[in-house]
Amino acid sequence: KNQTPSRASRSESTISRQPSIYDNQEFVDQIIYELRRYPDLINCLQKFAENPRDLKLGKQAKSLCSHLYWFVLDLHYKTKASKTDLINILHWLIDQLQSASANQMKQTLKRIDSICVYSVAALITDKNRKQFVFCKAPKQSVINLPKGSIEFEENRIVAVCREIFEETGIVCVENNILDQYQFKTKISAGHIDNIITVYLIEIESCKLKGLQSICKNEISNVDILPVEKIFQLNPSIYEHQYENLIKLIKK
Repeated sequence: KNQTPSRASRSESTISRQPSIYDNQEFVDQIIYELRRYPDLINCLQKFAENPRDLKLGKQAKSLCSHLYWFVLDLHYKTKASKTDLINILHWLIDQLQSASANQMKQTLKRIDSICVYSVAALITDKNRKQFVFCKAPKQSVINLPKGSIEFEENRIVAVCREIFEETGIVCVENNILDQYQFKTKISAGHIDNIITVYLIEIESCKLKGLQSICKNEISNVDILPVEKIFQLNPSIYEHQYENLIKLIKK
């Protein structure tokens, strides 16, 4: 007879047996890389590092746990972990936060801040290069290109094809890629914050009709517009890179 494992038995899992977050470097590297993509969670952690008593007093605990939940849920989908493992990861991370010293937390945050996140985006069009695919998130008025961060140990080609499929439903393969353009963003200290690769993708025009996102909780609308119109509706898309992207399209 199947029985729901108790909390005691859950603590026997491979993940929660790790005595410290610093003992399993591969696990730490993945957690830290993924954390870099969650600015709201990092903000909560920074507040906790400044005053660890806040977590115990509950001032930041509710917000922190909410962000942790979504972060761990994202990890769950990426690693295909079971629901039991998901619960264990969440318990384990919260236990680590509660036992960590402020200095230890600050050192971890410094390491998170030093990591460069690699991202991809797609300019998807047909052979005429007149209309391009754009996406819009639920409850947001701005539109954007299909884009996202490269997952842990994932290469750029796999990442852009995955993001395109998740956000637009279009099946893209490497042969659909015509060209690419890469640029960097920097934070005030001169550290490279993000390296973004934009791919020019050509798809048959018949496949650019009736587009629907696979991830409806992230993307509510997918359609096509002239690229100039996309940038007019959202001028903040890759600020200062408009002319370079137009050159990419016209090659």
